[in-house]
Amino acid sequence: MHDVVMAEELRKVLINLNTGGCGSKGAISPECLFLVIWKVVPRFRGYQQQDAHEFLRYMLDRLHTELLQLLPPDRAEGNFVPRAPSASIVTAVFGGTLQSEVRCLACGTESKKFDPFLDLSLELPEIGRHEAPVSLTDCLASFVQVEELADTER
Repeated sequence: MHDVVMAEELRKVLINLNTGGCGSKGAISPECLFLVIWKVVPRFRGYQQQDAHEFLRYMLDRLHTELLQLLPPDRAEGNFVPRAPSASIVTAVFGGTLQSEVRCLACGTESKKFDPFLDLSLELPEIGRHEAPVSLTDCLASFVQVEELADTER
């Protein structure tokens, strides 16, 4: 069993944020949380600029793993009931299922695939100076638009 330390340090930081830490004028230091993160993921050690998305993924994955370790086995009338392998507050808040569908244009055969996700990487299209700003709705519409696969992708 891994040490459940990141979840605990994050809990402490969130409590301090919620209660005002050292008073309304005090600063809140997440130093202990950083130390845990640096221990778990050495590449994030120090104060160099890092990829925020990659950091979020490492942190969410670790929190998910730690929180699953805290859950006792479910019991129903003395028997163990299997729990969904991905049931944690992390997956409840950030998780989803992405459905992709491929249809053969020649024979009409369809195949559907379902993949779990914690985040979606959306492309931000280039916009000209005089164009309207891009919205989240625009990015999502682009993400789900139908595309035709090349012969090499079939």
